[in-house]
This record gives sequence, C-alpha cells and structure tokens, in this order.
Amino acid sequence: MNPKTNRIDSGPSSLLRAGGFYDIELVHGVSEYGRDFIAKRRDDDGPVRQYSLQSKAGDLHLADWRKVREQLEDIRTVAIAHPLFDPSLEGTIVLVTTGSLKGDARGAAKGYGETLSKPWRFELWTGERLIHMLKEHLHTALGERARGPLLSLLGAIDQGDIDLQGVERHTRRWIPEEGKVVAPTDVLEAALIANRLQRTDRLDLACSCALGVLRAEMVAYAEQVPLSPDAAANIQAAGEFFALYAEAIWARCGEAFLHPAPLVNAHSEPGFWATYPVRCVRLGELLALLALWRLRRGRAADDITEWLARFLQGQPGCAHPVSDRYAVSFLAPALLLAGVQRSSPHGCARQCAGQPTATKARASGSPASMQTRSRRWIICSATSNTSRRRHAASRWWSARCSTWRRYSSWRTYTTTRDTSSRR
Repeated sequence: MNPKTNRIDSGPSSLLRAGGFYDIELVHGVSEYGRDFIAKRRDDDGPVRQYSLQSKAGDLHLADWRKVREQLEDIRTVAIAHPLFDPSLEGTIVLVTTGSLKGDARGAAKGYGETLSKPWRFELWTGERLIHMLKEHLHTALGERARGPLLSLLGAIDQGDIDLQGVERHTRRWIPEEGKVVAPTDVLEAALIANRLQRTDRLDLACSCALGVLRAEMVAYAEQVPLSPDAAANIQAAGEFFALYAEAIWARCGEAFLHPAPLVNAHSEPGFWATYPVRCVRLGELLALLALWRLRRGRAADDITEWLARFLQGQPGCAHPVSDRYAVSFLAPALLLAGVQRSSPHGCARQCAGQPTATKARASGSPASMQTRSRRWIICSATSNTSRRRHAASRWWSARCSTWRRYSSWRTYTTTRDTSSRR
C-alpha cells in the first residue's frame, strides 16, 4: 500500500491468480494510463476478457471519485503497449479499494457503469469483496504462511483464547532481517488477523496487530536518516492501519465510560478486580496514540484529549496497573496531555508539575483544569507505583511474621501443657 499516491502497489497478484486470472502484470508507471494491474480471465459467459485494474486505499468520497474517474476514462480510451495486454479483447475496468464508496460516490459509480458503451464493463471491488477473496483463497494468497502459527492464532481468536501477549508474539514474525523490508505477505497476514479480531469484537487486539506492522516498518527503516519517500509512505500506511481500528474504538466511547460501573460490569467475570484496571489502562493508551496520530497528520484531536482527561480522572482503575507490563501504557497519555496548551518550555514544565499556565485553567471544573489534574495524576501514579508495591510487600511480611509468632506461641503452649499432663 502506497499512501503517497493512495494506491495498493503489491499483494493482489496472488489473489487474482487464485481467482482464475492469468497474464497478471503490475504496470504502474509513466505510461500506465490509469492502470495499476492488467490481467485476463475467461468469464462464465465464455469469452476471454482483458481486465484493467485501478487500485486505491481507503474510502472514496464524491471528490475522490471524480479524480478516479479521469483515470478510468484513460483506461477506456487509451491502450498500452505491453506484451501481455491485448486491445482486441473485450475490456473490463475494475476499481479496487480497501474501503468503500461513501455518500454520493456510490450513485456516481453506478451511473458510470450504466453509461459505459459495450463491450466495456465496469466492476467495483470494495474492501468487503477483498476480504471474501482473501478468506476463500487463504492458502494461495499467503503461500507457506497459511500454516502452523497463523492457523493456530486464527483458531485461538475464534475460540476466544487469544490475549495481548499472544498477538504480540505473533507480530514478531513480521520484523524483517537487517537490510530487508517488510514483506507484502506480512501485511496481508496482518490484515487478515486484524479483521478476524474485529469480527470477534476485540478491537483492542486489532489495534495491537496494526501496531505490530508499524513496529516492523520502523525496524526496517531504522538506519535511514532522513527517511526516503517510500519508507515514509510505508510507515504512514501502517499508522493509518492502526488508526482504522482505533477510530472504531473511539466511536464507542461516550459519557457512560467516564464512570467506573460500565467498565466494571462490561463482562460478568469473577476476576473483574484485575480486568477492570487493564481495560482502563489499555483504553487510555490506545486513545492517546490515536490522538497523537491525528496531531501528526495535522488533524484535530481536541475531542479525544478532553474526553481522555475526564476518563483518567473518573476511572480509579487507571491508577492501579496490575503489573509492570502495563506501565508503558502511561507514556502515550502523558505525552498527549503534557502537550496540551503548550506555548513555551516553561509552560510545559508547569503543566507537567500540575500548575496551570493560564488564569482560565485555574477555574475548577474547566477542561484545562481537569487536564492539569490528569497530568499530575499520571506522573504521580507512575512514580508511586513502586512505593505502593513495597508497602504492600511490607504489610504482607508483617502479617506473615505475626502469624508465625502466634503459631510459635501456640506450639509452645501446647507442648508445655502436654508435658505437664504427662507428669
């Protein structure tokens, strides 16, 4: 996927081959005339048709469709000089997108297909069709990957036996060797796993799967300073992959989640005392990462920032991570909230210390005041977590020593009593 040009540049060849296509070739370049792939296939009605595919990434609105239509018209009116392209065959124009058509774009695409003159045909392959093709031809699309670890992970997802650690372990397989880039089959595998997690209502793990792709891309280009255009494009695509599922989580967040009861009662399980703080910490981390990604892309994130500040203040579970493994989850909220209303280094320092930088922020109940208290809470909770564990260990040891003293006293009393009775 190349977000710089908003195209899908690799991966579909194996799917096309599994779907009965042949003479498949990637022809993207200077003289493509709207085509990214060309292929042939004998349809059910008999004749062989020449397919020309134009691929896009993400949802297409009406303005996007109008730009794409110019490329589709080039496909119809201009042939290309390629040994695998046969202009004498009846042609089919295919628009492939990983998302879907939004709003008036759906009607515009339908009208375009109806007005095409014969023998031309127009087809639209949306993300849902691509997922169906991927599931139908999983072994062909992924090759040797569609065995062992992948099938075990998919089975665990379907049975509900998957957790964050299992997903993270699997994503390590996508980290390339030194000097190599992330393989297209790795991205294809990640998309399949994330979609399966979304179907089982584990959007948090789908986000973690996307972050695994981002980690692999960062490792692949760690030595490039500055980043090449292709490297920056691949990293950006991985970030958008994460944002796709994080936005779905944000769409579910409302006023109810600002209170403990809905999260505590989200699942009727005996271990809620451990799962509740995990939900709080993970939700705060994923939303903070989404907000930071929005800011990096030049988009507004005030709604997430304000909601997250209220969430951290209203959920006691955020202050009690169950283990050191979740300590890293405090970094993203701290970075996000520390950067709110940052006008100078001194202002940032005052905010991190819990001091408001403006008179307006001193008003209790204002969003800035809540963000300031949340920042103070994040830093204090992160630094005092170790001392709390030490106090807990001290209390446990005191109770153990007290129990041993009582047991020793009881043993001394019973021994003395038995000795007196024998005498």
